Amino acid sequence: MNSEKLILSIITTTDPVTQKLPFLLESLSCLAQSRSEHYEVIIVDDLEQWKSKKHVEFTFPSLSVKPIQPKKKQGQLKAILTGLQEAKAPLVLTIDPDLYPCVPEIPNMMKMINENIFAVHAVRSSRPGTSFFRLAGSVAINMLVRKITGLKVHDIGSPITLFDRKVFSILPLHPSSKNSNPRLQYYLRLNSKLTSYKLRQCSTSNGLSHYNLLQLIKTSYKLLESAMSLRKS
Repeated sequence: MNSEKLILSIITTTDPVTQKLPFLLESLSCLAQSRSEHYEVIIVDDLEQWKSKKHVEFTFPSLSVKPIQPKKKQGQLKAILTGLQEAKAPLVLTIDPDLYPCVPEIPNMMKMINENIFAVHAVRSSRPGTSFFRLAGSVAINMLVRKITGLKVHDIGSPITLFDRKVFSILPLHPSSKNSNPRLQYYLRLNSKLTSYKLRQCSTSNGLSHYNLLQLIKTSYKLLESAMSLRKS
């Protein structure tokens, strides 16, 4: 175990499509070393990439890497919740592997956490390689979610959020109903204790996605359904 104090827990998932997980781990390791800090990385195998492997191990300086292999496919949202339950550091970050270029900006987000701010939502400045139709659909869904919930957050689909760990002792780690999106629920409950940070970097451009058109439509529908459910509650 590294002698430095554990500062940050990072929750991410496996990445068999874009294969950027090693780049994310390398970037986190470089950041931790440059700041003389120690980070915990929890990787949840949401897509069963390691299903046939009995043991998975990663070794990176200044990182404690913990792979988690659920018994069945969870999907990204449930995978992140599984990871959050394992986090031990005072600050907890969720991030997708393909957003590894944003890692140098994590300290900027960490500085924003204080007695008045418990969570920081990262807004992507650009999304290279994303089609016009997908971007237009994303903008429309974001506008509808803001209209329905009253949230001021932009780019609700961004997977990067930094939490003060005490959030999870105040708010439940499980949604209040089967239709609830836990992150939306957190954001609404946090209210003024949530702020946004606009990323300067962006994901890599490779035109690949874990989702096909049908899956994107289903994801958008579930997000709007969750927004309506939370509004009613």
